[in-house]
Amino acid sequence: MTPGAAERSRRRARDAGQALARLAGVLSRHPRHLGLAAVVAGLLLGPGDLGLAALAGALLGAVIGRPGPATVVALLAVGAGLAAEARLAAVRGAPVESAATRTVDLRATLLEPIRERAPGRATAIVSVAGERVLLRLPRE
Repeated sequence: MTPGAAERSRRRARDAGQALARLAGVLSRHPRHLGLAAVVAGLLLGPGDLGLAALAGALLGAVIGRPGPATVVALLAVGAGLAAEARLAAVRGAPVESAATRTVDLRATLLEPIRERAPGRATAIVSVAGERVLLRLPRE
């Protein structure tokens, strides 16, 4: 690595550290934003690995620096992760799963008239196995 490149690398690392310190300062002054960030992290990470959601909550809670609010932030992340897992489990058990990437052959009842959208496209609300579904009709 050339001396100029090494200096640029050190400067970028220093700038990134300063940016993270500023972000931590803002978040510690606005705990509601920190709580919201924990909920979002829990929703995104929880279904894949609840441990990652807990880790993200703990890291976000560490920004506060006070044990009580930090625990609440960590619990928000874990709770959101559990809620996301429960929601995905409920969707997976539904009679009509996502069919966006495959062709299906189902009997459906038309609930609303077919609506023309963009040229060559149409949509309709149908009932399949008692569940309301938006049907998107392809171009012909």
